[in-house]
Amino acid sequence: MEKIEAKLAERGAEVAPPKLVKDIIEFPAVRIVPTHTLKAVWRYFREFPHDMFPVFKNAFVDVVEGVVYPQSILLLKDRSDDRRVGDIVNNAVFVQADASVEDLYKLLKERKAPGAVVVDKDGKYLGIATLRGLLEAVRHMKPKARSVNAVYSAFGESVVLAKEGDPVDKPAKKLAGGEIEGAVVANVNGVVSGVLTVWDFVKSSIWLRPRREPRPLFGKGASRGSSEGSQQLNVRALESTGVPAASPRTSVEDVANAMASLGVYVLPVVDKDGRPVGAVTAWDVLRAYFEGPKEGREDVEPERPISEAVEARPREAAAKPVKFATGIRARELVRTDIPTVGLLDSVSHVRRVMVRTGAPVVAVANEDGNTVGFISRRDLLFYLAERSLGYWKVQKGKRLVLKESVMPGEQAKVLREEGTASELMKVDVPKLAADASAEEIAYAMLSSGLDYVLVVGGSGEPLGIVTRDDLVKAYADRGREDATVAELMTPADIAVVNPMHSVSHVVEVMKKYELDGVLVAEGGDIKGAVVDNKLSLTPIEESLRGERVFVVTKSGSRREGSGRLRYPKAGTLTALDIADDPPPSVPPTLKSKEAARLLLQHGVLAVLDQQGRLVGVLTGFDIVRDLARSYVAFKSETAKKVEEKA
Repeated sequence: MEKIEAKLAERGAEVAPPKLVKDIIEFPAVRIVPTHTLKAVWRYFREFPHDMFPVFKNAFVDVVEGVVYPQSILLLKDRSDDRRVGDIVNNAVFVQADASVEDLYKLLKERKAPGAVVVDKDGKYLGIATLRGLLEAVRHMKPKARSVNAVYSAFGESVVLAKEGDPVDKPAKKLAGGEIEGAVVANVNGVVSGVLTVWDFVKSSIWLRPRREPRPLFGKGASRGSSEGSQQLNVRALESTGVPAASPRTSVEDVANAMASLGVYVLPVVDKDGRPVGAVTAWDVLRAYFEGPKEGREDVEPERPISEAVEARPREAAAKPVKFATGIRARELVRTDIPTVGLLDSVSHVRRVMVRTGAPVVAVANEDGNTVGFISRRDLLFYLAERSLGYWKVQKGKRLVLKESVMPGEQAKVLREEGTASELMKVDVPKLAADASAEEIAYAMLSSGLDYVLVVGGSGEPLGIVTRDDLVKAYADRGREDATVAELMTPADIAVVNPMHSVSHVVEVMKKYELDGVLVAEGGDIKGAVVDNKLSLTPIEESLRGERVFVVTKSGSRREGSGRLRYPKAGTLTALDIADDPPPSVPPTLKSKEAARLLLQHGVLAVLDQQGRLVGVLTGFDIVRDLARSYVAFKSETAKKVEEKA
């Protein structure tokens, strides 16, 4: 008995909950000052998802003048706005590092703030503490209210119910004004399809306010009956899908684990028929731990585990978790034939290695031969697109040269000199063990925004990589038998671009919505497809001042239909210029395993309904998302079983 008690005490020490603010302190990766533009800070929120950023007096002193929240920028920012952070800075909430996490919760609730600036006894800045940290803290605590029924928010309190086809501007205004924490989104059948929070706007780079300057009646930028911005979109275009759903009898601990793992602060609550009845927010979860049930609420015995809400599943199955789709482990997928380049090797050399070897990813080694980073074809494409300050022009026949936009008669200027592998390599690549499941790999990919992960051995030594295409292949072999294309596809209004859209716009869409391919279509006429791993980056020697520049060419340029690249083009390079041939079309009812096999050949698929209308697009990342949802749905349940068994 003494040994058992000792083990329990030892185990309790390992999972002891954080008690003080200093135990959950966060250190923002960037320093915001009043002169930062709103656009720059919006980008920082997207890259570093803190609930707030402190605003310092300047870049050299730790004097905090206020804080900035994503809601504030959503309310005020538009695409033409040149305002600075100093114009919208909010008063900061300060908390001492030695304060308890419960005191932090009470302080944030009283001030209605998602975070506070942490200082020491002398008032010196140390970092920040936010809702994210509190959710991590309570995961190791026992709640005072055990069930969701005791604390969830009914519609009209801090959450609202929205339909997929509703304009997004109405819930956006309430989010920006702090009236609601989020919205639960239902499809035409009244079944939950996702949630909408301020972070969906952050990820999509959508602003609430329209442009302020007059817009032309004709030509580029002409008005089409509505202002540019969120008013043109419906809720479905931005909502987060595949989020876990809870029932009134779901354990609060399961909800806390799901929120902390996903970073989603609003989860739908459904009845026994799968109909939404409300939502549980981060504040509801924290109340369950620090205060207990809401007034007049019954704390029922938890029964049903948290589960995944998927639109296309039968209503009675909407609250059931999905089993692991493949059962495949990383050791079965890992590829070891990874070419290596040096830190100072040029980008053109990196490209040549990829083309010569056919490798989707190369490793970057330092002078000692140690691997220090990785580069994929997708990384290469985004690197070039993000550094484009002008337009991509067609020059010298078939070649598409990246130059600054110049006036007639002026000498063309090279945009920038050729970079090196060290500039575009990714250092923070997810590292997973050889026994990690395909579902866990998919989750790691989506979390990092990369299309590959690193597999390591027991001592941390690299064994190889697993790519997005490896997951698609695994899904094609052992994917879910009951899943259809309708459940996985991306809506057409997101993954379709106009033939005249610029290439930079195409790349931005692919990055914004985590797509590896888009369709190029006009109306219902599909002109072609653009897929990231089929775009080839080719450097050439240019006579302009003897410097080297980059060009973009279409892979398979000898194929029929590529003749349009043979002639110089004076205008902006468009989606049609680099589009490959139209991909095959599939019905929404096609089994997703069969569709995955087609994806391996074509990279993207068009989804047409019975009337021949384009309703969606299926890409490799859609397969990855389905695998990741399975991992998320089972993560909290598995952790609970392990805890009970221990």
